[in-house]
Amino acid sequence: MRISFFFTNPLTVFGGFEKILGIVINYLEKKGIETILCKLIGEKEQIPDRSAWIELYRHHPRLFVVKYSWPFFLTERSARWIGEIRISENHEFFENLRDVDVAIVNYPFLLKPIYSLLQRIGSKSKIVGWFHDWLYAGSTRFKREVKKVLVPFLIPSHLKSADLVLAISSGIAEKIEKFSPRTPVSIVYNPVLTDDYEKIPPVKRSNRPIFAYVGRLVNPNKNLKFMFKGLSMLEYDWKLKIIGEGPDEDMLKEYSKKLGIQDRIEWLGFSKEPYELLRDEGVTALLLTSNFEGLGLVLIEAISYGIPVISSDCETGPRDIVVEGVNGYLYKPGDLRDFVEKVDGLVTGKLKVASPEEMRKTVKKFQIDVVCEKIYDELVKLVEKI
Repeated sequence: MRISFFFTNPLTVFGGFEKILGIVINYLEKKGIETILCKLIGEKEQIPDRSAWIELYRHHPRLFVVKYSWPFFLTERSARWIGEIRISENHEFFENLRDVDVAIVNYPFLLKPIYSLLQRIGSKSKIVGWFHDWLYAGSTRFKREVKKVLVPFLIPSHLKSADLVLAISSGIAEKIEKFSPRTPVSIVYNPVLTDDYEKIPPVKRSNRPIFAYVGRLVNPNKNLKFMFKGLSMLEYDWKLKIIGEGPDEDMLKEYSKKLGIQDRIEWLGFSKEPYELLRDEGVTALLLTSNFEGLGLVLIEAISYGIPVISSDCETGPRDIVVEGVNGYLYKPGDLRDFVEKVDGLVTGKLKVASPEEMRKTVKKFQIDVVCEKIYDELVKLVEKI
């Protein structure tokens, strides 16, 4: 079997998608499946020097960078939304693609263009959607609201081009079924944990209120100003450890000064082993205040270390992970009072969670072998229908 992966993510950024993609590729290739990677790049986008690519891309033997363009009367974004992008001629890539059994697409609005491309070159490949967030992300609330209006009109025609969608959360599955009821959907989650994750010693609970945030410092997405505002309302001493980096770091530091909480925040930067940084003092809870998530990998990882979590109940992701009263709590998105009450309840003991050992059992379904085997099985079944 041969599988191609189409994506538009940067070649130089190692994030959640890249981590999961590497895990899945490694698993599939051990099963004897040949994989091809296709990075689609806009005509105005610069291709960075290969030495700057992350390891996954730099060392993959079959990675193609293919330019796409769009009609002059459309912008790049609107062209992608309605599926009017034109993929440049690349004969070597087309020859590799022609014999592919499955084309996996990581962005919903690429489904129609990839379908058209496959039709044009005479490929009989099945098309699979594998989306790692939903479509309501945006740098401002206005942009997010505009997307909520436009998506229901534009997305159905794209989803109809898919032979299957692999959903990483029940929330995404529900949206696919709503917008395109005839498109087959299978919930597979994401492969996050190794089989021996329970052998790693849990991170201890701290003796005083210490919270953690792990992830990119992107405020509209992760809603970090909301988190800061909520913590500033607590009437006792606390500490927040931030592990990560991103474009909004300076702005967030200034905002913490405005709230008068700058001395309570430790900025620890990026770390490949973020939870090991929490061992010395321990931690009360990991906080996630996102406006939207695909699944929420940091929640799974934190729970695997025995760390309770408090997360927004955003549209997709966290409710598949958080078992209230066992491994953490969900609060109503945008409800500052609810957030503060959940945080305070965990600190004061009004809200209980299970032991680290019991918490860890709730994330077994996100083990690498469990998830990857399900993805493999779904792809094999799809190919056998050809």
